[in-house]
Amino acid sequence: MSEWLPKGRELADRGAIVLTLFAIPLAMYYLSGVVAGERGPYWLADNFDPEYAYLFNALNLINLRVPELVEHPGTTLHVLGAVVIKLLTLGETSFEVTERVLSDPEYFLSAISQTLRVLNLVSQIVLGMVCYFLTRSAVTAVLIQSPIVCFAYSFDALSRVSPEPLLLLDVTMLAGIVVLVIGRPAVLSEKTLLYLLSIISGFGIATKFTFVPILCLPLVMLQSVRSRALFLTGTLMAALVFTLPILPRYRVVLSWTGNLLIRSGSYGTGDATIISNFWSNLADVLWYQPSMSCLVGVLAVACVVAQRQLGLGGGHQQESLLRVSRVALGLLIAQICQFAAVAKHPGSFAYLIPILGLSGLTTALVYMVLKALLLPSEAVRTGIGLLLVIGLVYSGSGQWRKVESSLSEYRERRTAAADLERLRQHDFSDCLQIFHYRASSTAYAEYFGAEWSGVRYYGPRIQSKYGPRTYFYQIWSKRLFSASGVVVNLPEIVGKSDGCTIFQGTPFEGDYERFRPPIQFHDQCGGKREALYVLGRKCHRAVGAGVLS
Repeated sequence: MSEWLPKGRELADRGAIVLTLFAIPLAMYYLSGVVAGERGPYWLADNFDPEYAYLFNALNLINLRVPELVEHPGTTLHVLGAVVIKLLTLGETSFEVTERVLSDPEYFLSAISQTLRVLNLVSQIVLGMVCYFLTRSAVTAVLIQSPIVCFAYSFDALSRVSPEPLLLLDVTMLAGIVVLVIGRPAVLSEKTLLYLLSIISGFGIATKFTFVPILCLPLVMLQSVRSRALFLTGTLMAALVFTLPILPRYRVVLSWTGNLLIRSGSYGTGDATIISNFWSNLADVLWYQPSMSCLVGVLAVACVVAQRQLGLGGGHQQESLLRVSRVALGLLIAQICQFAAVAKHPGSFAYLIPILGLSGLTTALVYMVLKALLLPSEAVRTGIGLLLVIGLVYSGSGQWRKVESSLSEYRERRTAAADLERLRQHDFSDCLQIFHYRASSTAYAEYFGAEWSGVRYYGPRIQSKYGPRTYFYQIWSKRLFSASGVVVNLPEIVGKSDGCTIFQGTPFEGDYERFRPPIQFHDQCGGKREALYVLGRKCHRAVGAGVLS
């Protein structure tokens, strides 16, 4: 009986580790769901871009039409969205599916979001398990999972219907391959490894071009020029396969990409000076998430120390250290390139999602380097690992305060949107309705989706749904459109509005002052994020309390 006790204790320990490796992804899944709930409906001002555009382009695929939103290019999300919609509408014709989606777009967006979150949940569990069973190190497995719950933006990203959740999924698969190469290099033949790396990288590029700097990781990890050339060729072929649905629009993709490369402004605009204010932009980018920047710095130190040790030679762990240090160096170069690429076009932490998704691998590699260097004592190695875990927990607690702040802000936005909607319905329901960018309106959210996927396809349905007195003001061109996409004369329509017209959307102040339509408003209601501009009437009611759910 006594000889069974050690085995029983070992099984209990392994069971506890397995539960932990389930708990971390489940926490990610639950908390991202909380954030999604607090953000409110997808048609709210800060939620419909790009969600409705991707939903309507998925609908294009179902109707055998080419997606029109291809700049990212985002093709993998188009396809995933189409698959989810078809699974929810089995046996229905394309026309019936289109009618169902247009009648309840929120339901289908929620289903796509849930699918993205489940895919990330499963991938994180598999990554932790693979890492544990290959390295036999619970600390390494926990480290490779933990950062995903230690950065506030990961919860926000996973609550959206955008390319970012798919990027997180893709880099998680890449991390799994890397762990396999480090832990069991003989398991994968060179041919199989090249296939896997090429497919994962091609998928990442087809999802969003911000994945491109991550190619540095496999390029450094592979050891021969031939392997690297085959990898790049395979990646290009995989990217072409994953983007076949947008083949007729490759010209648009190439034009967009070319402008991004040669122009210094946002979204491929500005002067053709390639780059401007790089160093100040880089400083801003590094401050997007200081803890992640510090983690990259720690990896850089680990790489330097590892290279120095390898230069000295000797030691029974040289081969292991060589494999780990090669991967660490590739990841460090990928992270530096990612920071540099975003510094060229700063604007959103979303652009750093690929290296955020690899932050777990970064932490695990730092621990592996330390373990392979000069720490013969198991107790010392475990202590170092626990210190890294404690550091992540401490960072996570700070990030959770950011999450709580975001949740509070989301509630305030929903309250303000509900107040504005109540005001519009009570005082201005009989007025001509004109919506512009960032209007919390189901009509505008659907029109936005149609605008980026083909107004000619979905505009008539939107117009019949919301009536002939609903119009849409495109701020970038300063033109007015009907729901069917027909340009309308703004002064003429306002003159026929029976004395009352409202504009709803982002206030025409600050940077948006240049988008103000050429008419004189009589009053303005609402707050700083969203406002009603009124012609022919005054705002009589004070804003009351309410929350959109």
